Amino acid sequence: MRRRKRKSPRFIRLAIFVVLLAYFFGGWFMAWVAEKKLEIDCLPDLPTQECLTRARAMGHVWVQADYLGNAQRWYGIAGERGDTASMFHMGWTYERQAEADFNWKITVLGWQDQIARMLEEYGIRVFETRREDAESDPLNSHYQQALAWYKKSAELGFAPGMNNLGQLYFHGLGSPQDETEALRWHLAAAMAGNPIGQANLIITCGDGRYSPCDTDILEGMETWHPDRCAEADLIQPIFERTLLFGNPLPPQEIAQVR
Repeated sequence: MRRRKRKSPRFIRLAIFVVLLAYFFGGWFMAWVAEKKLEIDCLPDLPTQECLTRARAMGHVWVQADYLGNAQRWYGIAGERGDTASMFHMGWTYERQAEADFNWKITVLGWQDQIARMLEEYGIRVFETRREDAESDPLNSHYQQALAWYKKSAELGFAPGMNNLGQLYFHGLGSPQDETEALRWHLAAAMAGNPIGQANLIITCGDGRYSPCDTDILEGMETWHPDRCAEADLIQPIFERTLLFGNPLPPQEIAQVR
């Protein structure tokens, strides 16, 4: 008598399905699983510091998976409940979105330029490109959001937020350019022990044009002293998101400072 083949138990089929999902969707699927676990454990109230830390870490996971919108959800949840580091990371995600918007506009304008030139060869003029619209958008709404979140963290004493807030003011992103405010926040970051804030302060005060630079507080800051550094500011990904004159430090310099 032939024996019937036994059907695979349901949990085996489910396990195979989960493995296939993990294989095809990789980081996204694992982030989704971690997110669901966090929602079960901590939402809706996030009552403990542990849950705030986990929410911030969940934001980091989504950044690694390249889903800034999902990251903003968790940074926002923790930031609205007073986590200053999450406020800082929230500002950073909005800066990345503003940069992506700018790059997309320039790409589209490049396509338009090419099409316009092709059509003009046949005597057809259908539109004029407006490159200045993409290149002069300092009040981009994403930069405004970045400035607002950095300011929240800065006003609560978070030095990396002070530094990045000063960078936005200095470059006129999210608000009209305000060098006095920029230097005020760079100075505050430097006094709080942030090494990037100190570097930005020295750079912007280099030519002596700005009145806030005329202070004895700057004396001795030209040389960086590790014992003045706030070690918490060197934790990743905080350190790599703290901007030196608008840019992150290269990895080798991050390693050297740390």
